[in-house]
Order: sequence, then C-alpha cells, then structure tokens
Amino acid sequence: MRSDWYEPAFFLLKKEYGFQVEKITFIKRNVWLIDTTEGIYVLKGYSSFRQAALQVIFMKSLKQMEFQAVPCLRTNTLRSGVVYFHSLYWILQDYIATQTPFCFTSLQDRSDGLNLLEQYHHYSGRLLEHPFLCLYLPRYQLYEKWIQRYERLLYFLPFIRRKIHAEKVGFILSSAHLSLKNLARFYHSFTEENDSIIHGDVASHNFLRTDDKKLYLIDYDLLAVAPKSIDYLQYANRILPFLEWSFTELQKLPQINEQLTKKWFLSALMFPADLLREWNAALTKYSSESRFLIKAVEYTNSQFESRKQFVEEIYHMVR
Repeated sequence: MRSDWYEPAFFLLKKEYGFQVEKITFIKRNVWLIDTTEGIYVLKGYSSFRQAALQVIFMKSLKQMEFQAVPCLRTNTLRSGVVYFHSLYWILQDYIATQTPFCFTSLQDRSDGLNLLEQYHHYSGRLLEHPFLCLYLPRYQLYEKWIQRYERLLYFLPFIRRKIHAEKVGFILSSAHLSLKNLARFYHSFTEENDSIIHGDVASHNFLRTDDKKLYLIDYDLLAVAPKSIDYLQYANRILPFLEWSFTELQKLPQINEQLTKKWFLSALMFPADLLREWNAALTKYSSESRFLIKAVEYTNSQFESRKQFVEEIYHMVR
C-alpha cells in the first residue's frame, strides 16, 4: 500500500465502521487485509458503484435465504455497505481463517466442493427475480468467450510453436476446433436450460474450509446469468487433471455425471480451456515474468497422453 494511503484509510475505517485499526496489509491494489481490535476483515474495491452494489445485494440476499457459506458483509454508517475511497468503491467482509487448504487432489474436497456448489445453486437461481440483479448482472456467453480465447491462441501461434512440440500444438488446435464445431451443433439444448446465477470462478482457492470443518464459497466477482451447468463444466475442467483425465472417475461425481448425458456438455469438455488459460497468463505476463511461460510449457507437456485419450473418447460419443 502507498504510504500516503495509510492515514486516510485508518481514518475512513474508524469513521465508517467504528473500528480501531491496528494493521493494514496490502494483498492487491483492490484487496486489503484489515486487522482491528474486533477482528480481521477483508476490504475489497471495485471500479464502479454498480459492481460493488451487486456484490452487497447478492451476498446479503444469499445470507437472508439461509445460504451460510458466504462471508458476512459489514455495513457502514450510511448502511449501504459501500464506501468510496481513492477512486474505488469498497465493501468490507469478514476474513475467513483457515489452516487446512481446500485442494482438488483430495477426493473428499472434490466431493464437498460439488455439494456446496449444488447448495449454492439451490438458492442463487431464486435471486433472478431480484429487480437489481435481474437488470444489471451480465449474461454469460460461453461460445463467444471460447471463440475469443481460440482466436487469441491463433494470434500467438508462431510464438507457441517455438516452445512446444508440433504434435502437441496440433492436438490443442484440433481439440479446440472439434469442441467449438460440436458445441455449435448442440448449443440449442444449452440455451433451453433454466437460468441460474453462476458463481463463475470455481477454482479451489475460492473454497475455504475453517478449522471447525465448515466450508465457504468466496469471491463472487464473476457472477453472471447462465444455466448452473456452466459452473459444473468449469468445476469438471478444474478437477480433470487430478483425475488423470479419467471419464470413469468423472462419472462417479453425481452432480457432474448428471451433465454427462448432454452432448453440448461433452463437446465443451473437449475444449482445452485450462491450456488456453495457462497460455493466456504466460503470454500476458511473459515480458515481466518468464516463470509463467515455463509453467505453461510444463503444464502442456504433463498428462498429454491421458488428456488426448480423454478427448478421443468423448469425440466418439458426440460425433
């Protein structure tokens, strides 16, 4: 944190929340850890009042509907829950202390994460009737988003070809192409599914387990309107490397197995979303941090044969 922010931040937190601040730790530009005499909190900033208000309304509404796995928000003196400071709109939420990391390597954690996600969607879909959320939440565009990622990959293809073997480049391109082609064929069935409010980022770091074994789902920055199957698709993409790309193991998870009857979902599983995510990070940050490039190359080379077999197995199901 910039030194000239400290004193105003201490004053603001005292004025708005009545806290006696002991320490402020800078996590990111818009994420601060606040130590007070009453406890520890997370202060998170957004570029617009609308973004901050969406978070406040959604998270408080979930709490009121008895979904308790969402962090508690703290209301300021104006009772809106939003504070303007240094060109950002901030909200304050409880810090969730955890000693045991939630990890997709654990069978129990994978199962518990899906159960919590199922509970989340039991409540989140009902909030589509909320006038503010209905009006301002964006709609998730799966096909358009993946087309953009694919085009970005093609743009950087000459560079990528110098870093990984031609066979692996060909596999990435062909699996992306086959996925998009078949996704377009079956997309109508996806659009006919009931909408929910998806979390949008079900990475393992957004699940926190407290010392008393309670599991929380945090970080609702990517909320969007879409069928709940989008969250299950992303969850499947996240855990597949830990299942060694086994379709059989994927079928053992009830919430995901339910989705495996849908050809659009199977088509989407062929898309190398994780590889494109790694390469996007590498190409974005390569000029300043070469470790991202090294990580992308290593990740591409790992489990290549099992990934290839997985894609071929699904292709025979949907062709």
